[in-house]
Amino acid sequence: MKRRNILKEDKEAVSPVIATILMVAITVVLAATLWMMLDTDEDVGRDLYGTTSIGDRSTSGGWVRVDIGSLNPSSVNIEDVTVRLYDVNDELVVTLRGEEDVETENDGNYNLRWTRLEDEELTSRARLFVEYGEDEDNHDFSGYEVEIVASGYSGSLTREL
Repeated sequence: MKRRNILKEDKEAVSPVIATILMVAITVVLAATLWMMLDTDEDVGRDLYGTTSIGDRSTSGGWVRVDIGSLNPSSVNIEDVTVRLYDVNDELVVTLRGEEDVETENDGNYNLRWTRLEDEELTSRARLFVEYGEDEDNHDFSGYEVEIVASGYSGSLTREL
């Protein structure tokens, strides 16, 4: 009696080496996907950028209006926004956090205030007024710079006045 070979050679099967390589590749892809989904670094891929322009200024000095022309993202919660005003010597003179928290860095009587906010959001319609003192006359903002940053975002909006 002849013995029959019950197991037939299957030429379509995957070799053990190829199977191991495929399992490792699938594991790496799944681990990378999971890592990207759980990554909590807020700065990755979140850039703040846009355009600003000088909308208007007083004829005698004393105040300047900075208009936000475009903004990406389209809106940012105003509580996450910080505005810094630097003088001609690049020294910080005043900081505005959110809508109302103004901190003056020296003896100057500077004021920063937002107008045209939409539901406590900074959008492309917003305006920033940079003012000096109660008597706004005769203060030259030439050479000053405004920097607008938002927490959780990289990048900033800057405008020389």
